[in-house]
Amino acid sequence: QAVSLNDHLYVFGGEYATLTQFYHYRDLWRLDAKTLAWEQVEPCTKTMPSSRSGHRMVEWRGKILVFGGFYKASQDQNAVFVNDTWLYSP
Repeated sequence: QAVSLNDHLYVFGGEYATLTQFYHYRDLWRLDAKTLAWEQVEPCTKTMPSSRSGHRMVEWRGKILVFGGFYKASQDQNAVFVNDTWLYSP
């Protein structure tokens, strides 16, 4: 998912999948719309959202709100759905 805020595009999480394996990400990236330069955003605390895909992101009151999603490690494993909310203040 991605959201635009203050001349930047923020992208969080997502997945890479093959026929037998899924890999979910939990990193946050920021694209500067003026320079087209990417920068990985490091968390300011040790607590951050778990790896996931299928989540939703929106801009809310100048912050980024991340909600829900799921995690699945392999074709043989059932998906684990998360029902949490995270707020990021750039």
